[in-house]
Amino acid sequence: MVYYFIIGTDGNRYGPADIDTLVQWTREGRIVASTTLIERGTERQVTADSITAIVAELRRQSGQDSPVSIERGDQVTTEAPTMTQAGRNDAAPIPKVPQIPTAPGAAPPPTSPAAFAYGAKPVSAKSKLVAGLLGIFLGGFGVHRFYLGHIGIGIIQILVTLVSCGWGSIWGLVEGIICLCGGMRDADGLELRD
Repeated sequence: MVYYFIIGTDGNRYGPADIDTLVQWTREGRIVASTTLIERGTERQVTADSITAIVAELRRQSGQDSPVSIERGDQVTTEAPTMTQAGRNDAAPIPKVPQIPTAPGAAPPPTSPAAFAYGAKPVSAKSKLVAGLLGIFLGGFGVHRFYLGHIGIGIIQILVTLVSCGWGSIWGLVEGIICLCGGMRDADGLELRD
């Protein structure tokens, strides 16, 4: 499967995204014919209007259901577009987005498509600042690890601090600083929010 990075209007590089995602972003108006794409792995730059699926979507949006040229090696064939226009009777219904369950008291997940725009990753409901301060001041007792959901490591930190007569709390202090710098993740592997 081919993936592309998108160069946004702000000059930043987003992605990588597969062809289906690029077509969806074209439907949403995030990608236009002149959008610059970079193929992952080869770093080859192309414009969006050189990708067949995006061209078909752009033609569909403009009401031109004309045939699309498809390249397969050295052969070029012309096929009728397979996507349907919105509003036609034969158009497939848009599936509903499934709800993501959350823990009680946790922040609700983002619901808008823009929340994950251009390959943005979900962020934990846990705070870097809170985890860092808990690690610095109460790290010997593993409180920051309990806060992040790493129960086993939190218990080990308590035991190390007790066995070492308090010297094990340096471990928590160092991890608190790492939390503040953004180097730790919660138990689900998500980056901590600012």
